[in-house]
Amino acid sequence: MLVGSPPAFTTPLRNMQDPSSLFIGGSINRPFPEKYSERIVTNLDSGGVHLNSSIVNHAFYQLVEGLPNAIGRIKAQAIFYRALTAYLTASSNFVDARLAAIAAADDFRLAGQLGVTTNDVQAVRDAFTFVEVFDGPGSEPPDPFPGTEGEDATLFLRVAETQGGG
Repeated sequence: MLVGSPPAFTTPLRNMQDPSSLFIGGSINRPFPEKYSERIVTNLDSGGVHLNSSIVNHAFYQLVEGLPNAIGRIKAQAIFYRALTAYLTASSNFVDARLAAIAAADDFRLAGQLGVTTNDVQAVRDAFTFVEVFDGPGSEPPDPFPGTEGEDATLFLRVAETQGGG
């Protein structure tokens, strides 16, 4: 599974199957990490959020087709999408990603959706264990958005077409 592969790019941006096959140049000067023990600790890239994404990418690959109990792309996509949209926040960490994916898989199992089974939930655990992201306490959820003070107002915006279709 390649991300950003040709023809759009001359070389892939990420290799989910084998992250360390691609090299990070510049001041990092090393391969992308595959496992948590290989993560890049840096002040660059907001603490390495993009550089270390290869670890979770590799867990996703393992869940899709790498593990003996892999569950396939359709279930894995749905699980990761639900984890991202229902559980993770901007301040989430690796353990949060594991817990969110497990919770998302269990949501589908409990709802009887996509045919997700108890074995599939275990496969999610196995995929994160494979990349050395183990169970642990998750992060505290962020404070709720405080909203705004003042009178309610509505803004109406009228967009007019210009001649020439622009």
